[in-house]
Amino acid sequence: KSLLNGPVETAHLSSALAHLGNIAYRLGRVLTFNPATEQFVGDKDANAMLSRNYRKPFAVPEKV
Repeated sequence: KSLLNGPVETAHLSSALAHLGNIAYRLGRVLTFNPATEQFVGDKDANAMLSRNYRKPFAVPEKV
């Protein structure tokens, strides 16, 4: 923790904004994001871009 420049939550939120903007740009439309569920509202295409398919043994568990 002593090496961090700020709280982990702040880094998560600031990097998430860039990722969400990139998803909206790639899909070419305005998206509605629910921060409580960390999912897009009613948009399967956008939600699919929140993660990727990893090859084993490098898979990320559903609950980390």
